[in-house]
Amino acid sequence: MPSFKFGSFDMNANSSGYFLRAKDIDFAEVKPTLQKLAHLDGLKQTGSVINERQIQVVVEVIGSSRTDLENKLDTLDAALLLKQQQLTLHTTSDNRYFIADCISAKTKLSGESAVSALVNLVFLCQTPYAIASATSTQSIAAGALTNVSGTTYKFADQSFAGGGTAIALPSIHLVNTTTVAWTQVTISETTDNRVLTITSNLPATTNDYLDVYCDFNNIPSGGYSVQKNGATACAFNGTFPVLQPTTTNWTIQVTVSSGTPQGSAQWTWNARYLR
Repeated sequence: MPSFKFGSFDMNANSSGYFLRAKDIDFAEVKPTLQKLAHLDGLKQTGSVINERQIQVVVEVIGSSRTDLENKLDTLDAALLLKQQQLTLHTTSDNRYFIADCISAKTKLSGESAVSALVNLVFLCQTPYAIASATSTQSIAAGALTNVSGTTYKFADQSFAGGGTAIALPSIHLVNTTTVAWTQVTISETTDNRVLTITSNLPATTNDYLDVYCDFNNIPSGGYSVQKNGATACAFNGTFPVLQPTTTNWTIQVTVSSGTPQGSAQWTWNARYLR
């Protein structure tokens, strides 16, 4: 039987007396923002948002006796109290999972058996997407950047797909591989017209690097969304880019005072899914 887990606890461990009987596989719900148009019939959609989601799961617990059943329920409760656990409800090869908290566990003892109970679980996922367990990368090898105009240079333009069925939020790692100091970095995700400009504490010498965390849930503890050499906050403006499931186009430009900059770049992400 497949394993369906919350953290390390298997909710479908038949040999232990836990049987997953039902689960939600709903599409992540899109909530439109609507506005009335004067006195005309109907509404105009001005935007949309996908908020948190709840996933309902039904687990049957079977014991060898009433006491054993109650002990198994206690074991289940102890596992459900853990926060921000991986919730695995799929059997696909990508091993996708949600990050969830259990917020309800309503339990009914079976009228037909004194050793069986149905537990209706509700999991809250602040991020509504399932996440692939495998990490994907796209890289640009170290080398001289191409002049655009004046003192502005760029990495080789990139086009690649994020995979999955929902947008991914990559981390972007840029390394200065020479002594030419950078004075500005612009990351453009041209598919969605998202541009992020970084203006301070930029790489100034060999092996200085920038990390850009487009997923605010993936920022290292005590870190910043844009940082130099893993510790120093960098000023920025604009919009953090996203990676579409299909092909997404990227341009990264570097401005310098003088000289020809050199560098490498790497995108790192996990594909995400709507269900």
